[in-house]
Amino acid sequence: MKEGRSGVSLRAAIGARTEVRRGGVPPSSQTEQVLSKLKFGWDKCILSVQISCSSVMKKKYICLPTLLMMVVCFGFAGPLDNDLLITLEVKQVENLSTTSLNYVFYLNIKNISSKSYYLTRYRYRFVVNEEEYLQLNTAPSAGMELRPSVTTMVKIPVKITYENLFQAIEGVSEMDSVSCYLMGELYFSDGKRERGSLPIAFNGEFPVFKAPKVEIVTLDTNLISMAGADLDFHVKFKNSNGFNFRVHKITYSLKLDGHPVDIGQIDGDKNIEARGERVFTIHLLLNFFDVGKQLYPILLKSDVEVAFSGEIGFLTQWGRMQIPFSINKKFPLKYPR
Repeated sequence: MKEGRSGVSLRAAIGARTEVRRGGVPPSSQTEQVLSKLKFGWDKCILSVQISCSSVMKKKYICLPTLLMMVVCFGFAGPLDNDLLITLEVKQVENLSTTSLNYVFYLNIKNISSKSYYLTRYRYRFVVNEEEYLQLNTAPSAGMELRPSVTTMVKIPVKITYENLFQAIEGVSEMDSVSCYLMGELYFSDGKRERGSLPIAFNGEFPVFKAPKVEIVTLDTNLISMAGADLDFHVKFKNSNGFNFRVHKITYSLKLDGHPVDIGQIDGDKNIEARGERVFTIHLLLNFFDVGKQLYPILLKSDVEVAFSGEIGFLTQWGRMQIPFSINKKFPLKYPR
């Protein structure tokens, strides 16, 4: 039998305590010390159990709200990327002009779940040549419905104004094209509350368009008389872009010293290569009875004010373009020797 630290067995001590209760005889001092130590040990054991239980209950109290939150977040609101798939359909340049263009990203959003979602808004950053050009946070006029098991196309346009672009990013104006990067988030709801967002990130490239330049080469007088004149007007068109102009039409109006001389269209092959130029000749057979006798003294001058304006129409890989042109310049008349 195990002995206590006082050397008295536990059973003996308990028996002595029982004997005291029965007979009323006080225990010996040694027996009382053993009982006192046993009571202190028992009280410590009970206190330890109480503290442990309290700690456990406290931990359970702290963890329960966290557990409930996890159930709400993950049990009831499944991740969006399990329900919606976003892919890039195409990226393209639209409404290209001498001053601006739209660079448009067409996205396919496929809803593979059994419930409807709504695109409530989107935000993005647009980076050009590794420098931020603009930020945008916008929402469709009405939440776009993404029906179950249906693929919906979403259009995200980026408006680029050349004047603003050249001011914001140095050196772009001299380039043929620039690289760009779109990054942002699309936000969705289930019709009642927001359900989160999905990221998007796409790269691209768009042209830096430069309007064709017009230059007068010569105005040759082949023949002049009281009745009329035979003239050759030579004009040059320059293409400073990195792509060809497939010119289908050039219309023009020509005035000399403010007097109308001819209105017409340049015929024949008119294509202009990338970073190239082309000279067109407009042959003029003038009858002074038709165009006015005032033109006769004008053509006798050494130089005249030439006003040449019109529109050049051509095709590019981004569609058809119509670009107006105008030049007004004092120019010498060349006469045959």
